[in-house]
Amino acid sequence: MLHEKDEQLQITTATKISEGERSRLTRWFAKQSVTVQARIEKEKKHHFYKIKNSYPELSQELQGLAAHFTSIQEHYNILKNKDTKESGSNAAKKIHVRVDAMKKAKRKTKTELVLDREGDLVRLYVDEKLSYREVASYFTRYLKIDVSHVTIAKALHMLQTC
Repeated sequence: MLHEKDEQLQITTATKISEGERSRLTRWFAKQSVTVQARIEKEKKHHFYKIKNSYPELSQELQGLAAHFTSIQEHYNILKNKDTKESGSNAAKKIHVRVDAMKKAKRKTKTELVLDREGDLVRLYVDEKLSYREVASYFTRYLKIDVSHVTIAKALHMLQTC
């Protein structure tokens, strides 16, 4: 088993991406919509085979990780206009990546946000025996989810019917 420093050096050599840049790309990837993340994962396969052929001494896990970072960096560069290649297929790819990035993930309704906190909702209403208005006040004050007592009632009704 290689030491962590050796693995980091191998990843840096294979991707030509520093450790700090990999951290930044990971944070950027986490903030993207599911559509963009799926496209990056799809493109990862192409990078994996390039890295596998170029660096056969890397373990399969490190090859996959290097492909992941390379794919993220490619999409990041396209979205930030840092990619200078303008071939026909690359231009089409840029359009697809930019359109996917423009599509925002559907925002959750307030009822869905309340249902995501099902444990808190049940604890407050059933165990603590708070009213709908008191539960709504708790959600607004402590969980920073601004909901009305009607939304709390709907969510509790949905939980009871499931």
